[in-house]
Amino acid sequence: MSALAPVCVIVSESEDLHAFGVRRRLRDRGVSAEVICSDRLSGAPVLSWSPASRHGTLPNSDGDPVCFTAANVIWWRRMSRSMPQDVTEEVQRQVVGNDCEVGLLGIAQTDFSGRWIDQPSAVRRGENKLVQLRLAHEIGLRHPATLVTQDIDRVREFAAKHERVIAKTLRGSNTAPLLTVSVDVDALEAQSVSMCPTIFQEEIFGNQHLRVVVFGEVAHAFLVRSPHLDWRPYTDNAVEPVDLEPTIREQLLALLAALDLHMGSFDLKITDDGDVVFLEVNPQGQFLFLQSRTGVDLAAACADFLTRVVQQPDLAVIKDYGRRAE
Repeated sequence: MSALAPVCVIVSESEDLHAFGVRRRLRDRGVSAEVICSDRLSGAPVLSWSPASRHGTLPNSDGDPVCFTAANVIWWRRMSRSMPQDVTEEVQRQVVGNDCEVGLLGIAQTDFSGRWIDQPSAVRRGENKLVQLRLAHEIGLRHPATLVTQDIDRVREFAAKHERVIAKTLRGSNTAPLLTVSVDVDALEAQSVSMCPTIFQEEIFGNQHLRVVVFGEVAHAFLVRSPHLDWRPYTDNAVEPVDLEPTIREQLLALLAALDLHMGSFDLKITDDGDVVFLEVNPQGQFLFLQSRTGVDLAAACADFLTRVVQQPDLAVIKDYGRRAE
């Protein structure tokens, strides 16, 4: 069987509706696109690579071989370790998962010479909340007063300056995501605080939240009305598309550029006084739930962006904003 040579490769997971929804819309636009399921590499015999050629192959979602050489764009959507179900020994599972991950990344980094949306190293850096907050501060985005520490005394000093304090993880768990919560600092124990660094922030009051999804220079903003500190687990929130203030839009684009990213889902909050406060950005955040709640076809918007990059691989997506942020 000859290897497929799509112009757009989407690296994701087998259960990621975003990847398959965008692939369908790309194909509707005449763009040849394939999905590589990073969690289904174990047991796939078509994975093959040699240093003597640039024709390494990986399986698409149907198990057919895909060659990266002819592709113009990789959308690096999700990376998940491939774990064989019939292997129970933990060391063996780690070996298989690690080697499948490195094999996928190695083939992409050696055989692909097109445009990354976005580079895995940039995605990993962009996920770091400390990096985000420092750059947001330098760009001029308002953000909560923040302390990252393992020292209970510093937490108490910080809490004394603010009406209420919240806590959230730096990275957390991939299998059991933890919510942002208000904390009773007096009830915290020094030993638990010292276990690992935690983000402590002043709580931003209000029930209006913003989720802003950016594809290149196109920003789609949505107002989420919720009384909950962390609104994400709740399905009864009122959601509506809104216009984004131009200054905020420019600052968000500048932050993406400073992170060397071209896509991102931002979480912000509107204070009772109407100020917009940056909370965090996810380089590959979820957006289909916004589409289902509002009818705004974000999968099509993503496909439009990727199509532009496929057709113009050297497209300077947000370069001007990057210069302003320097």
